[in-house]
Amino acid sequence: MRRSLAIVLLAVTLSTTVLASGNGAGLSPLFSHGAGGRALGMGGANVALANDASSVFWNPATLTSLPDRSLSLLYLPLPEGTKYSAAAFGWPTVDYGSFAVAAFLLTTDQIQRRDNLGRLLGDFSANQQMYLLGYGKNISRHLALGATIKLFGESFDNTSAFGAGGDLGIKLTILEYLSFGFNAQNLLAPKLRMNRDTETLPSNLKGGAGVTVPFSGGRNHFAVEVDVDKTEKADPKIHVGAEVAFLHSYFLRGGYDVDQINLGVGLQFGFATFGYTYRTQDFFQPQHQVTLDLSMGGSTSSILAKREAEKLKSSEEFARQQREQELAATLVSARSFYDSGALDSAQTYYQMAEALTNGTNPEVSERLTEIKRKQSDELTATVRAGVLAESDSIKAVELFSELSDAIGLKDIEAATLLIDRLRPAFGNDNRFRDGETRFKALVTERCDQLEREAARLVREDNLADAAVRYAEILKYDSGNTAARRNLKAVSDQVGTLTLLRSGIEAYQAGDTISARQIFERLLTVNPNDSAALGLLQLLNQQTPTSALAELQKNEAIWKIYLEGIEKFREGEYEAAIKLWEQVLAEYPRNAETEKNIQQAKLRLKKNDTTN
Repeated sequence: MRRSLAIVLLAVTLSTTVLASGNGAGLSPLFSHGAGGRALGMGGANVALANDASSVFWNPATLTSLPDRSLSLLYLPLPEGTKYSAAAFGWPTVDYGSFAVAAFLLTTDQIQRRDNLGRLLGDFSANQQMYLLGYGKNISRHLALGATIKLFGESFDNTSAFGAGGDLGIKLTILEYLSFGFNAQNLLAPKLRMNRDTETLPSNLKGGAGVTVPFSGGRNHFAVEVDVDKTEKADPKIHVGAEVAFLHSYFLRGGYDVDQINLGVGLQFGFATFGYTYRTQDFFQPQHQVTLDLSMGGSTSSILAKREAEKLKSSEEFARQQREQELAATLVSARSFYDSGALDSAQTYYQMAEALTNGTNPEVSERLTEIKRKQSDELTATVRAGVLAESDSIKAVELFSELSDAIGLKDIEAATLLIDRLRPAFGNDNRFRDGETRFKALVTERCDQLEREAARLVREDNLADAAVRYAEILKYDSGNTAARRNLKAVSDQVGTLTLLRSGIEAYQAGDTISARQIFERLLTVNPNDSAALGLLQLLNQQTPTSALAELQKNEAIWKIYLEGIEKFREGEYEAAIKLWEQVLAEYPRNAETEKNIQQAKLRLKKNDTTN
């Protein structure tokens, strides 16, 4: 009897009321109060939009919304010496889903022990514990699944019991801003046996829908969610909550939670987010709930951006090596043909080398000029001497045979050389026209093959290799406008990725101003660039920039700032940097001060180079 009264007392303290209806009566599950500053401020409406470590309780499928590793803490003193505390830690990964652990503890101390005559025999304590291990993973772009293994424990005086259970969660994202969530809590119901009594914890079904609408260019957002709880043998309960966020750092929240009103605020400062919720109660004084959420790095968006940068760097290096290898082989062939006097062949290979070096190789430019001069001289001599005239039938048969073999072997390079060699003397010969027709068909077939390969490589994001294919098409067919247009488009994408890498390097080097400018420039070109959006969001989540006017309000700091200006004008750049770093210690990320420090460092670097 004493054990049952203690459990009811603790449940009432948490406002988990005994419900009765025509369908029967039941007790809401302990720990239904939950955790997490956002969820509490929104009246417990969190099954669809949860995005912090406490998601492991509300809906394990929403662990996929964790932006980075985070720790969520809650401590709540309650009447009658009861204390409610919770801690949750979430760890999202890019490849293996998201993981979380949590612990909930409800304790009541100094419960009086009396005998049957009502005489005081001392006191004891009672507590309930719940430990969670959760996992969530995106199955597709719109569907995420999650599961939680839980261990319940109950201790009353010198008696204790434990039972294991499990939850199953689903998150469905229909549109970009609309989500639905479902969580079957205690789907595997824990059973606790204490003395001769066995207690099965009731199952609870949570379902809800939430909408998050960004505004002011994504710097702010408005979120609203409606949830329904249905505990076994109890009437459904409604939770409604809303949140308005400004600059990703300031939050206003409100909610309706089973006939109670919740009002909350949140403030993000650096890696910490502080939350406060005011909650009305029917039988006790209003609750003042304080939460702390800590971001511990490991942002999935930054990891993806880093991978993209590494992939870009790798593809660029591979493309560079391929170009160098192709250039080396091309120059070997060009020099060999040139040394042997085969000027037509040498010209073809030097032209290929010119395309690979964008006309910057002096040797190639000089040789092409020289070959054109020699060809002009040879053509004059050929016309005069009648070399390769139509009467030279033995030579003609040999060359046409080589042309036929080259086309049969699909050796475009060799066939090109033979076509160029035969055209001056045999351009009107039927054998030449037939060979030229077959040659053109071979070039068309090769260009079609290269077009298909290039399209496949673009789909696989292998832009460097795709560019090589389009360049080869233009080598065979310089008038192919589609290939030229596609080569430009691919080159522009490679340029975008190069710019993204520059922004990431600036961000990692602490140059947030340059990084922000680069990401904003990228978004003007491609507003849907996910990597740039993610990294710009990270920059926006950092400590807000202080204005120069704020420095002027602090007389001591303003004096230090002006001293730095004087040192800079006098050329004492290191002294200026030290003074401005003192300003940043009080006003982190002050834009003007950061720009001044960058200018001073540039002057120092310039002086070092000059000396």
